[in-house]
Amino acid sequence: MATLYGNKDNFRTQKVLAAAKYGGAKLTVKDSEPPKNVSPFGITPAYDDGKKKLWSATAVAYELSGDHLKGENKEQKSSVAQWMDSAETTFLPAVLGWVLPSQSLVQMDKRSIDASRAELLGLLGILNDYLLSRTFLVGERLSLADISLAFNLLPAYEAVLEPSARKEFVNVNRWFNTVMGQPHVKEVVGTISLCDKAAQFDGKKFNE
Repeated sequence: MATLYGNKDNFRTQKVLAAAKYGGAKLTVKDSEPPKNVSPFGITPAYDDGKKKLWSATAVAYELSGDHLKGENKEQKSSVAQWMDSAETTFLPAVLGWVLPSQSLVQMDKRSIDASRAELLGLLGILNDYLLSRTFLVGERLSLADISLAFNLLPAYEAVLEPSARKEFVNVNRWFNTVMGQPHVKEVVGTISLCDKAAQFDGKKFNE
């Protein structure tokens, strides 16, 4: 059986596990650093089936998901790739820039937090407009585009997007809940708890 190196409670690993369920892949999850011949830079999640070795959530999810999540034609496949890239390079930095210091996982810099918060809310506004007449990001059914972006937004929905912050993003909320409610996704994450009150940096917790 193939091995996936990563923490099963981390959103990146969970993204891969959800994609793998849609592709019918069987995995053993190891919460440990991957061998250098699997992930030279120590990046997780990393994948090893004895023949193929991959690292990064995007690459592994793409490998394991099955063709039906990658788009029905050339145009859709390009759109899925576009959204997967945007999930990592555009949305995720803003998510982590707000979430990590708010959860006292990195040192607080109020200016940086405010900038990340403003950036993410701006991105969600654009996404909200895009989803006005769409159920999913690409085509008429779930794809890797949805899985990639929804899982990258999961830390924000759980930690900092309190009701007052997310109330104006009705279409994004609908789409996010739709993705998180898909059977294979729920098998991985269970029932998620949306943030009631945004996390705040705690110096004592950080120093511990």
